[in-house]
Amino acid sequence: MQKIIVHIMNKKWFKTDTFELEVKLFWDIYISDDIQNILFYKWIKIEDKIFEKKLEKNWIFIQNYVNREDITKTILDLNNEYNILYIHTTIETTMNISNDLKNLIWQTSPENNKIFRDKFIQRDLLQKYSEELWIKFISWPINDLKYSEIKEKVGLPFILKPINWVQSSWVVKINNRSEFYNYKDHFNNFHKIFIEKWIEWDILIAEEFINWELYSIDYFVWEDWSIRISEPIKEKLWIDIWIDDYFVLSRITTKDTQDTFRYINLEKFIKDSVEAMKIKNSFIHHEFKINTKWQLKTIEVNWRIGWWRHELMYKAFGINFFRFLIDKHQEFPSIKENVIWINIFPTIEWKLLWFNEKLFKKIRKLESVYEIIKQENSVWKDCWLTKNWFVRVGTFKLSNENLAQLNRDYNFIVNNYKELLLIESKYICVTKIIKMFKIKF
Repeated sequence: MQKIIVHIMNKKWFKTDTFELEVKLFWDIYISDDIQNILFYKWIKIEDKIFEKKLEKNWIFIQNYVNREDITKTILDLNNEYNILYIHTTIETTMNISNDLKNLIWQTSPENNKIFRDKFIQRDLLQKYSEELWIKFISWPINDLKYSEIKEKVGLPFILKPINWVQSSWVVKINNRSEFYNYKDHFNNFHKIFIEKWIEWDILIAEEFINWELYSIDYFVWEDWSIRISEPIKEKLWIDIWIDDYFVLSRITTKDTQDTFRYINLEKFIKDSVEAMKIKNSFIHHEFKINTKWQLKTIEVNWRIGWWRHELMYKAFGINFFRFLIDKHQEFPSIKENVIWINIFPTIEWKLLWFNEKLFKKIRKLESVYEIIKQENSVWKDCWLTKNWFVRVGTFKLSNENLAQLNRDYNFIVNNYKELLLIESKYICVTKIIKMFKIKF
């Protein structure tokens, strides 16, 4: 029976900067293991025969669906005809349906299917399993949270964040009472945007602030709880550099990063966390911090390995992450190239007018920069700090075998970061805008 992997995607995936690489990864597992790939996306059918044929040449087939009933019927039909190895998604909003489809065809999945959309459940299960995994926290609806209770049970400073959201949105470090009440007022005023994005509750977690380095790791958990883990990626937050905002400024994969874990039992930490949360048959993206006592503490766990991670792993290690799904004995290779990716976010709120082309030209000439992604569809739209709303407008991708040169190029971008975007201020005058665009054109 023909083996296939089902991917629940969306049409935006076809336009991502990682699309071509993922086609290559799909082709690789077809050539090596005769595994075909079927991509599902919702609503309108793509009327592009050339595009479809291009994918089919790589044994990748696309299938649209209208609703849950439609995709359920199609998956059941496929399951009668093919051997479905795995149902995969990279999208936050399709995790639940992917989990349900796994259960439908009798594949194992995490016992609690809400675990990846609810940070309270993650925290609670980790706490109950072991003191070593413990992080102090309390969780209540926003208007029931009391500053005095948080201060007593969690301590100062602490982190406030929704139990269900992604990409660091609304994650804020609270240092004192006035910042706490400002957050509550601002959150209540902004909550209508959450509702528009199908986030209809207002429950938050207040948890202890761990003041040290952030890392992420990706792995696949088999049904018997055996695990194949990646090398850790260091994540540098904006709060580490300038202001109290929690987006991931950069992801750093270098030989220095690997050396950090020489004397830390990372595998035990991951296995204990997986067992605590009863995760099976899943790709996992796991963010954690090392505290000052060299203990590992989970920040959050996501049930997916996203587009950028495939490319970053392939660039730095030469590994196709789908190999871990196919081959239980696949070893994770040593690093072959130092890689840093730098995300581009607004540093002030209002409207994005344009990119600083003069600075971008200088960055393009840096030795380590091999690709620059600019999301020009963000121009003329409102932009926010990430703690208010997630707005990434681009990425710099750096790679170099020479670590010293890579760090020099990275530092140049970081030191000039605030000048990357031309953003209209609430207080800018019309005359100044006209002058800016006279210079541009």
